[in-house]
Amino acid sequence: MLTLFVVPSGKPNANYGNTVDSFLHSSVRCDVVRVDDWREINNYDHKKEWFAIFWDNEYIDVGIQEVLHLHLNNKAAQVIVIYKKLDEETIGYRTRIMRRAVYLGSDFKPIAPWIAYETLLDGWIKEHE
Repeated sequence: MLTLFVVPSGKPNANYGNTVDSFLHSSVRCDVVRVDDWREINNYDHKKEWFAIFWDNEYIDVGIQEVLHLHLNNKAAQVIVIYKKLDEETIGYRTRIMRRAVYLGSDFKPIAPWIAYETLLDGWIKEHE
């Protein structure tokens, strides 16, 4: 159902295993691909309907793990947006899960003539301690 691409962040809190585990504990079956540069994803032969892109210092929390499968079954959505806690007072808007037909432009931003977004409000992207 989903291919998870994990990109090296180069940050001291990087933990590839925990990033992958956060998806393996979700309600979604996924393949995992480690890439050296996120731009490699555009050239990947996508077999799954959806793909996700995460830095190796990030993970999805339990709230997302529990409901992700419901959002991936939305036939209208092309991109799923998740909020990321940047610190105690700041959140950011992240486009991290997309259908395989979506091409990535700069900084993981999707490029397509039509894009239907869905925002997942059940949890957060967080960074490892």
